[in-house]
Amino acid sequence: MRPLTSLAVLVLFGSTAQAQCPTDQFPAPSAHPANSDYPDPTLSVSCTATEVVVSSNGIPSYEFVLITRNDLEAQNYDWRFPLNPVLPAEAEDIPLLGTMGIAINGLPLFGPNEAEVPDPYGDPVYNGIMDSCLGHTAQRGTYHYHALLVDCLTSADVDGEPSPIIGYAFDGFPIYGPWGCLDADCNEVIEFQSGWVQTGDPSTYAWDNHEYQEQEGDQYLDRCNGRIGPDGSYRYHATSTFPYILGCYAGENILRETTGSDVDFDGDGVENTSDNCELYANAGQADTDMDGLGDACEHLWGDCAPAGAPDGNVDISDVVHVLRIAVGLVDPSDDELRRGNVAPAQGDPLLEPTLEDPRTIDIADVVMVLRMAVGLVEFGEPY
Repeated sequence: MRPLTSLAVLVLFGSTAQAQCPTDQFPAPSAHPANSDYPDPTLSVSCTATEVVVSSNGIPSYEFVLITRNDLEAQNYDWRFPLNPVLPAEAEDIPLLGTMGIAINGLPLFGPNEAEVPDPYGDPVYNGIMDSCLGHTAQRGTYHYHALLVDCLTSADVDGEPSPIIGYAFDGFPIYGPWGCLDADCNEVIEFQSGWVQTGDPSTYAWDNHEYQEQEGDQYLDRCNGRIGPDGSYRYHATSTFPYILGCYAGENILRETTGSDVDFDGDGVENTSDNCELYANAGQADTDMDGLGDACEHLWGDCAPAGAPDGNVDISDVVHVLRIAVGLVDPSDDELRRGNVAPAQGDPLLEPTLEDPRTIDIADVVMVLRMAVGLVEFGEPY
């Protein structure tokens, strides 16, 4: 944790002025002609007495270029963050995985690392797996950024001039581009730089291969990649090097209430936008075969036998084992509940279980596994 300077605490806690709703910081979206296969982008901004509310469908206004195996999909975002951010005595870590803020186009910002695949917790910018605007898609087609370029977000950027606001962290503090004023009259404009230093190979475990080092010079930012501006307010700056956007949260009262895809369906602490297996808890994000689908999802519906060592086929032995569970002769393991709870199901032609909660195995599941075993129905992959 980074203690804040007494000046910073005095400045922020001494201010009681009500902030204005930042609606003018979010430019109206426009559809790019190359994105005709996707919905037009949507964005709306409003405020309550204490919160900023940003709703968007997660579609960029510039041409989408597929970088990962996940095609772009519209989302249903309802982002919230404090209207009046304050600095606490200590900073707070940003999430290792998932959203830490939003860009001014309403799209999510992630930290400077990926999940376990394709390169375990590596720096995706360093590894060259980002598009020209430093974004890409995760599972469920959620487009997000790991770094920011001003030109991709606004036309207000002018060379040699202070950078505009290009995003907001979930603690409510704004994120500017890399350039800013050193004094209130803006007599000197400089490009701010990260104080984080690369100490190893960040192609994997990016955080372990960087450390923050305080350095002399007005151009260097604090551990959170921010500073106190000439007007006495705190702000972050996007930088060209790690951590690119945020190194930590400088503020308190962090809000991040959302709807749509940015939730944690399986309750494992990893949001759906980053989870390599959204249906089943897998906090470690293990993916033995490195195919992008977590081990927790690497199973065949209905494949429960032999007990404790499913063989990758659905046959009569699976029917018998599921029947024994259904009539109470065998207590099912969590893995057997995951594999055998297949009814009811829907889909055409490939079926998917509707995954009723609480998950149980009953006669309806036995019948469905029997139909699978004799080839009457076929199930899709367990996403």
